[in-house]
Amino acid sequence: MLAGELAREGLYAAFLWAAPVLAIVAVLTGLAAVFGQRLGFSDVAISAVVRTVALVLGLALFGAGIFGGLRALTAETWAQLGVVGRAGAEGMSQEPGVP
Repeated sequence: MLAGELAREGLYAAFLWAAPVLAIVAVLTGLAAVFGQRLGFSDVAISAVVRTVALVLGLALFGAGIFGGLRALTAETWAQLGVVGRAGAEGMSQEPGVP
């Protein structure tokens, strides 16, 4: 169960944080390529920029997945210890039926 939760939360975080970034970076990379050619930059320089942006975006996706997995692991660990959110941490009773 824990592995499935980690995978689900990791994918959720990756898509939540990286999808908008991917769209913005794709547009900016396309604009950089068009304006780079108009300004006289070589194709090698433009492709180097595009590869660098792709590498940074890949690392961002990987980091978002790791962050989501760690967040799920932390939530699962607290749930196993019987502490549920801030209310549990602030001393509210954890017994069923007791407020």
